[in-house]
Amino acid sequence: MSEQLYGLFLVWSVRLTLMLADDAAMLAFIFCQ
Repeated sequence: MSEQLYGLFLVWSVRLTLMLADDAAMLAFIFCQ
């Protein structure tokens, strides 16, 4: 695996995790009301 590809993969993993965390937070906010 080339270094550039690995960096890209890392960035996408972080973005995906943040998106999922954001969705989970929004769902929790909706359900807790």
